[in-house]
Amino acid sequence: MVYHIGFGINAEYAKYAGVLMTNIVLTHLGQEINFHIACDGLYEEDKKRFDQFTILYRNVKIFLYDATKMLDNLNSISSKAAPRLHRAGLLRIFLPMFVPKNVERLLYMDVDMLCLKRLDELWKIDMQGMAVGATKSDSSTEKQKNMNSGFLLFDVPLWNRQNLTEKVIKCFQKYSEKMLGIEEDALNTVLKGEFLELSDKFSFLIEVNNPLTINVGDDTVALHFIKEAKPWTKGCVPYIFDIYWRYVRQSLWHDMEMKEPTIVKAAFFAGVTAELHENYEEACKYYGAVARRLTEYYVEDNKSWIFGSNVFEESKPWTKGCIPEIHKLYWKYVYLSLWNDMEMKEPTTVKAVFLAGVTEELKKNYKEAKKYYGATSKRLIEYYVEKNRYEIFNEEITLTD
Repeated sequence: MVYHIGFGINAEYAKYAGVLMTNIVLTHLGQEINFHIACDGLYEEDKKRFDQFTILYRNVKIFLYDATKMLDNLNSISSKAAPRLHRAGLLRIFLPMFVPKNVERLLYMDVDMLCLKRLDELWKIDMQGMAVGATKSDSSTEKQKNMNSGFLLFDVPLWNRQNLTEKVIKCFQKYSEKMLGIEEDALNTVLKGEFLELSDKFSFLIEVNNPLTINVGDDTVALHFIKEAKPWTKGCVPYIFDIYWRYVRQSLWHDMEMKEPTIVKAAFFAGVTAELHENYEEACKYYGAVARRLTEYYVEDNKSWIFGSNVFEESKPWTKGCIPEIHKLYWKYVYLSLWNDMEMKEPTTVKAVFLAGVTEELKKNYKEAKKYYGATSKRLIEYYVEKNRYEIFNEEITLTD
């Protein structure tokens, strides 16, 4: 039996498809596999690597489908959709229509996934008369079961007989601006819960830079890396980094490079991960970027400086974070005085703590800078959570070396 596995990618995501393909092939040694890749653009270098892939693995065939013009004819995705989402997400809807007519079962996978075990069970599952199988989404309600569209098992002939590609695309065209989840919203609107519910073990959802979500069960078959941070994003927890980059190094895309986090939440968790591993310079960089962005946001929002109007009311020469020139000048007299046993005090306001971080970073005292930037970030995060202003955590952030 041939395993037919499909992806939908744009040019930037071809390398991640290549790593996942490598992972799948090495997890299924000797298994005949056909990869079906619907593309919204593709770099020539990646085309060459796909060709080399089939030479390296003789049990593999790759079918490429150029769908750029097809996507050009559709509405743009919602202007309110998350920045990580792109129109190539719609390509999964077209895959059952693209593949050869002899294909009966097709597994679609988002390319931000990784197999821990073989997928054999999926080619034996009874589809129970359903055109598609998927894991259940957290958006499900008592009235309607919703699917997570990142992992789909198609009964291709039945899907095509029911004209579901046409129906889902028609729905998207009608409501595109309202569909923040793009293809997932369109699928759930059309299917109305009529899909085979697959076990979560086939698509176990984790945030790669959030240690609280890294709790992988022994029965997990595949990991699905959700939200903005991915295994190729700096700040990824070591467990995920190690297993993912093992396959990167074995792939034809071994020259792939890590990327910086691009939003506040991802940068904050990158700081947490770096701090846990005592990489204080990296922790300082990420916490500092978060502290600066949240401070900017607060000032823009409140038209005032953060939690106080006068730095001189909060920071003194005996406060940690004092700039070196003032520290030396003042403490020269402390040491000459009868109060030479006086000790430095910690800053007590958000503004003073933030400025202490700036001072310590300038001195390259990264462990202390990390402490102050981290405290500033955590307090501001608490502040915005209290006010239900969660949108700030998805604000774009700029990292500088």
